[in-house]
Amino acid sequence: MYFVAFVYECIFGEGYSIGSILAMSCAGASLVVAFILLNAAILSGKAALAIAVSQTQSFFWLILEIIFSLRLPHLYEAIAMSFGIAGACVITFAKK
Repeated sequence: MYFVAFVYECIFGEGYSIGSILAMSCAGASLVVAFILLNAAILSGKAALAIAVSQTQSFFWLILEIIFSLRLPHLYEAIAMSFGIAGACVITFAKK
């Protein structure tokens, strides 16, 4: 889907800079690697732990957003983060 949108934009719209192309390529490659690793975790029986680790990424994004953007989270964002972290902890401790 992203590749088709990229080609359409290059043909019919304004072109992208080299930096934008590299950023999109890195993001696409990262998504592919993430799906491959998740499938490997599912096949090896470690999917619950992999999903628990991936649930904590939004918490770190929020921390980075607070640090770099100097923006405080809303109440619903804090509640969602706490549920995500609690779920990750439950999955991790249940697997031990």
